Amino acid sequence: MMALDQKNQLLNLFHEKNRPTLTKWPQGTDVLYIVPLFFVDEWRKFIRRPTKSSPVSNVGNTLLLCPHGGFMFTYDSLINGDAQHIALLWPNEWDVISRLFIVDQPISIHCFRQTTPNGSTTQYTTQPDLCWECRESFLFQQQRDLREYTQATIYIRKVIEDKRMIKEAAPELNASSSEAEEEKEENPKMDGEKDPDFSQSQDGAKRLKLSDSSTPSTAAVPVTNVTKLGGIRRSTRHRKLRGEKALIVSANQTLKELKIQIMHAFSVAPFDQNLSIDGKSLTDDLATLGSLGVIPESIICLKADEPIADYAAMDDVYQVRMPEEGFKGTGLLGH
Repeated sequence: MMALDQKNQLLNLFHEKNRPTLTKWPQGTDVLYIVPLFFVDEWRKFIRRPTKSSPVSNVGNTLLLCPHGGFMFTYDSLINGDAQHIALLWPNEWDVISRLFIVDQPISIHCFRQTTPNGSTTQYTTQPDLCWECRESFLFQQQRDLREYTQATIYIRKVIEDKRMIKEAAPELNASSSEAEEEKEENPKMDGEKDPDFSQSQDGAKRLKLSDSSTPSTAAVPVTNVTKLGGIRRSTRHRKLRGEKALIVSANQTLKELKIQIMHAFSVAPFDQNLSIDGKSLTDDLATLGSLGVIPESIICLKADEPIADYAAMDDVYQVRMPEEGFKGTGLLGH
């Protein structure tokens, strides 16, 4: 009963419909409220399975605050990735949550628009205010964690001979087979020739027209999946291209050790490897990956030098190691 009551009062939040965004501030309001995404996820679990999940009683906004009680994120950081930690609420939804749950600390973001002779300006502030000291410490620790990782995944992408990367404009052609199958399942079929549902719908439309031939043909064509392209789910994970392999590395291992891993993966000797990241060449074999700016999920480009073979020398070796057929079967081969 409690789950049904909460769901009815926060229906859009439960179904993730009509959600406010920071990138396009909604019209008609100058304030949005913030709660941890963890709270919303746990609440949805309880609503879906109230008999097997514990009810949520606290919002827990202190997760987003520093020890001094200041907010830990800026407006710019939220629209650039930190929004994955929060959920935005409309003012009326916040009123409901304030009544249904225990709120330790309200958090809100305000939009102020000002009109000047030079044009209009928009300013965003938060309540509580941002704690710059803790924000700087948080960023420093974040960068430090990127340099002190263990067992992280990076990607080695081999460059073809003419120094161009494997074409990324058509990733469907370069993706691995498993990912291609996954993408194929996610995308609806554009042509209905082999889709039984599509064919059935079309046949139904034809029968409708034939049976109602005496009236004007005003029957609407049935809606199919083809008309719902806006709902395609796109994968956010890294898409491996052909000629690219994933390696597990740590920040304290040296570039030389990475080259040995690459040798086993690509069959390219370390002295034939030319590595670069973001256009910067990696040349110091004794430097650690962390000091070279290699972080988890980095893409390192590999250009392999073509080994120069001395065919004349190889022919001489072949001549020495392989006796002539003319002496085969004679006693001369034993001396």
